[in-house]
Order: sequence, then C-alpha cells, then structure tokens
Amino acid sequence: MITNKKKQCWQDKKEPCPKCGEPKSKNRKLCQKCFLKELFSNKSRNNKISKALKGRVPWNKGLTKELDKRLIGISEAHKGEKNQNWRGGTTYMGYSGVHKWIKERKIKPEFCELCGKRKSQDLANISGEYTYDINDYRYLCRICHMKSDGRYWTWNRKKKNSKRKLIRRR
Repeated sequence: MITNKKKQCWQDKKEPCPKCGEPKSKNRKLCQKCFLKELFSNKSRNNKISKALKGRVPWNKGLTKELDKRLIGISEAHKGEKNQNWRGGTTYMGYSGVHKWIKERKIKPEFCELCGKRKSQDLANISGEYTYDINDYRYLCRICHMKSDGRYWTWNRKKKNSKRKLIRRR
C-alpha cells in the first residue's frame, strides 16, 4: 500500500503536463486526462481524416446512371424481387404507416361522419382489416370512434367507476 507521502514523492519525479500541470503519464507528452481529451476531440480527428483524404478523387465523381454502366448495374441489381427486403410485391408499413398513407390521401371533413358534431376527429377503420383502401376509412369524433370499435362501453364504465372512487375518498 502506498501512502500519500510516498505517492507525492513518486509524482514529484514526473514532469508536469504542458497543458494542465498534472504529472505526465509514462512515455507520453501529456497527462492521462489531456491525452484522452485530445484523442477523442472531434477537431483533431476531423483534421486527421481530412488530411488523409486530401487530394483523392472519388471513383464516381461526375458520373451519372446514363454515363456509366457500373452505376446502372448497381441500382438494377437490387430492384424488385432482387432486393433483400422483397416480400412478394405487397408492402405493409404497419398500423401507423397505413394511417399515415390514408391521411395523406383522404380529405379531413370539418364534422364527424356519424354524429355530425364538430370535434377533433380520428381516422377510423371500418372493416377492421388495415388495407390501403381509402374507402375503408372514415373520420369520426373520439366517442363515435370508440362506439364503432366497441370500446366506448368499457371506457365509459371505467370513467364512472373512477368518479365514484373520487367521491368516496372525499
């Protein structure tokens, strides 16, 4: 075990870091903290990369698909069935992706399509199958949407029970 006095004597023999004055690490120009800061600072890394790449010309500079056959081959090699993400010609982006696709194409009316009230509206699916069919969706207010999905009655029951609990607690 090294005592504080021995540690100080040992550190006194080391040369100080030129940046912060702490004792330098063995065989290094800087102390450990300054060395790591310099090593991982973006400026020094970017300078090294830019110096290494200076003067190099990329292989595809100035080329277009019309001018170079290699570029045509690269893009054609991964189109359609050759693509690694190919799923047999059908695209399904998930629940939120289908809703986003429908919202981009279906005009949002001012009023609910069921009750005719002017409230904030949700995009509701009619059939329950999430397809890319604009006619299978309609804009409904939140309550009409929950009623059409069959969720309103359970939601309303929970809401009433929570009000009862609040009254009992007082």
